[in-house]
Amino acid sequence: MNLSMQSMYLPGERAAVRAHLNHPPISSHNLWKDMLALQLDPSSSTTRPGRSQRPIQHTVKVTSNNGESCPFSDTFISTEAANDASSNAKDKQRRKDARFFVPAKPPGSSQMRSKPEGGGPNAWPVLGTIPELWLNYDRMHDWLLEYFEKAGLTFAAPMLTNTYFYTADPAVCEYILKTNFSNYPKGEIFHDVLNEFLGDGIFNSDGEQWKKQRKLMSAEVQRKVLRDYSLVAYREKAHVLASIVSKASYSSTSLEMQDLFKRMTLDTIVEVATGTQLGALSHDLPNVPFQSAFDEANMNVHLRFIDPLWRVKRFLNLGPEARFRDAVQYMDTFLYNVIRTRRQDIAQANSRSQSSQLTKHGEILTDGGKFIRRDLLSRYMILDESTTDKSIRDDVLSFIMAGRDSTSSVLAWFIYCLVSKPEVAEKIYDELCAFEAQHRPTPSLYSDVQEGELNEQIQQFVDLLTFEEVTSTNSNFQYLHAAITETIRLYPVVPQDVKGVLEDDVLPSGHTVHKGDLVAFIPYAMGRLKCLWGPDAPDYRPERWLNEEGVFEGASPFKFTAFQAGPRSCLGKDAAYLQMKIVMAVLCRFFKFESVPGHQINYRMSAILMMKDGMHITASRRTTISPQSHSL
Repeated sequence: MNLSMQSMYLPGERAAVRAHLNHPPISSHNLWKDMLALQLDPSSSTTRPGRSQRPIQHTVKVTSNNGESCPFSDTFISTEAANDASSNAKDKQRRKDARFFVPAKPPGSSQMRSKPEGGGPNAWPVLGTIPELWLNYDRMHDWLLEYFEKAGLTFAAPMLTNTYFYTADPAVCEYILKTNFSNYPKGEIFHDVLNEFLGDGIFNSDGEQWKKQRKLMSAEVQRKVLRDYSLVAYREKAHVLASIVSKASYSSTSLEMQDLFKRMTLDTIVEVATGTQLGALSHDLPNVPFQSAFDEANMNVHLRFIDPLWRVKRFLNLGPEARFRDAVQYMDTFLYNVIRTRRQDIAQANSRSQSSQLTKHGEILTDGGKFIRRDLLSRYMILDESTTDKSIRDDVLSFIMAGRDSTSSVLAWFIYCLVSKPEVAEKIYDELCAFEAQHRPTPSLYSDVQEGELNEQIQQFVDLLTFEEVTSTNSNFQYLHAAITETIRLYPVVPQDVKGVLEDDVLPSGHTVHKGDLVAFIPYAMGRLKCLWGPDAPDYRPERWLNEEGVFEGASPFKFTAFQAGPRSCLGKDAAYLQMKIVMAVLCRFFKFESVPGHQINYRMSAILMMKDGMHITASRRTTISPQSHSL
């Protein structure tokens, strides 16, 4: 049997899921029989112009005398579950599987699904949907969500020279991200928009160049030397951040947490990527030109996707294009200076000692066997001396973009969720105290504890956060992990992700796409649709990610698309979770947060989902002993 023909659906289930995805699971034991009895969806076999009909994709259906097949691909009910008629074992496993795939309702129910024709935004002559899009630009993510709710999970939006297809359909996401991945690259339009910013870096490349970059980057991020180097930076910056929050708690001053998180992640990722310490995160909060330039470029590049005149503005150096050019020029100057410095460091190290050597892992060693440099930029140079400065610049800037804005965005929204749901913060605190109690007696923190003593207790707690403790699947951070993931579901780092169309094709939704069109899947909307997550989809509820034993369980990457899926799945996911869990473990263990009265939270339109006016809070110290008890 050809295993490459596997899909996420069993025969018959594809039609049911496409037709009834808007309904939450029901408890009927006959549901699965009804669903599997449906005929195959004819749209799973389409014909492209000039090509023969594609074969229908089938899922390998596992059957055995020792168990019972289940209506999910790669899912099998064990003999114990199949034979246990008294313990609802089958229902338990199906509830677990529902995290990955959305069951369908039987035929005859009201349906809301992708509509190949109509239902999308109003299209004006020549201009297409641009007028309506511009009118809703500041709330574009919610505007798209509203259309998904009333027009179906995929709809077309004609533009001046091509058509955008917006989708929140897991089946379409699987198709463009995995099944027919080669036909949906970043594309020339995407590359042109981001060329000055990211160049030919891994986020802006396709084909063989992307494969080479992906292979190199994948190997590097998994190396223990980079992991250990990153872990040291994560813990150091977490302690610095906690000390800033601690100082504010004593002076009763407010903090803007999004700015602090951006400073922290910028310091961390620039140090890991280039070996340079910017010093953005410090008590005096200095102005850091690189941070300002990065923010300016990130915000203005997003406008290019919906501004048909951006090339004219670039040529004339007007408005946002002028600011974008200045920002990129500053970042280029900074990075090229660092690259030249690192090349000189390597050359001088080699000339000082003939005993310096290149090991099989690509590390330069001194006579004592110690690392000279462990940053990513230096390792790139060591692995391939012919690599150009431009190529290193592009890859390093892509690495910085991935590690800086993504993590800081989630952390800021996480604080917002904790402020909105203080009961979640209390559960995280209880989990952290239980973890701490396993390693040392819980310190007695009274309300008038001195700042120096508190910082010492924070450092001792940070020392407990080893790589093994934080990342183990049996770790004590299950609820914290679930709470972070729930934040990402509602506030994904990249709220919209665009793919080009290489050749004419038909999507699983029935929409015909043409060469040069763009297909955008929308993680922001996908995380909020009730047809995907149930009636409580808009609610912040970390428990949805925990099974009955309180252990974290993920969801299908084609439904929870925040980290992409398929060949382009996020390489930095584990590193991001590691840093976020370390930082929030420290903050949630020692502090409570409250929003500044009257502060409104809205997102800002950019490539990354950032808050428009930041996250302003006040912090108070958690205490375990009252002042009266302490005095006794």
